[in-house]
Amino acid sequence: MFWHDKVCPAAHEPIISKELFDRVQEMTGKKPRVSNKQDRFPFNSLLTCGICGRRIIGGQYNKIYHFYHCTFSKGRHPGVRYLREDRLADILGEELSKVIPPNDMIDYIVETVRKDSEANQEGSENSIKSLYSDKKQLENRIDRLYDDKLDNKITEAFWNVKNDDLKKQITAIEDRIRQLGPNNAEKTEKGLTALENLKCLKNKYKNGDLKKKAEIMKSVASNFLYSGEKLSPVYKKPFDMFAEGPVCIEWRE
Repeated sequence: MFWHDKVCPAAHEPIISKELFDRVQEMTGKKPRVSNKQDRFPFNSLLTCGICGRRIIGGQYNKIYHFYHCTFSKGRHPGVRYLREDRLADILGEELSKVIPPNDMIDYIVETVRKDSEANQEGSENSIKSLYSDKKQLENRIDRLYDDKLDNKITEAFWNVKNDDLKKQITAIEDRIRQLGPNNAEKTEKGLTALENLKCLKNKYKNGDLKKKAEIMKSVASNFLYSGEKLSPVYKKPFDMFAEGPVCIEWRE
């Protein structure tokens, strides 16, 4: 046993034998065989029943075929068939195609936003310089007021009021400087990179396994309402703008 960071002989009687201890360690060291339902049915938690609002869950038939259906916790829906997993993957792929803009449209958006961002960044840098100058002037005013207070040229009450007011102005300037700082440019660049990555999203979906397909669709939509092989997606931003919107349709034509 350990005692004061040293290993000392234990005088107590062992509760179990060394052989039993070793067997338990061997058994607990093995990787447990746990059935992960999310791995078996990767589209779980992605769909909701468009009729009753309950979850769409995965099931298995003859230990071979995977399918998805409503939990039917409010009763079965007449005429609504179970949806095979391979068919569901195809339907989701079709929905994905609707929200991926053409490559030339993506290139145009990226180029336009990047040019505007560069122009805005140049203007921001000039504004930041001006703000730092304003901040320095306010700090100098505080210093002068403090000297006046020490020399009894102004009262303590007047000093407190003016000092608080000037510090609030400095805080507002500092907030504005942070807003105009390089973080905005970095966020814009990350957004443009993500937009450019959309070009290969369809191929990733096509060539990915079911788990990868589910991950892609979860990044595209927060929910899919399902009713009789018809899906009504609730797209996330910016996919909601591209979902068969007038801009995308006009561009494709």
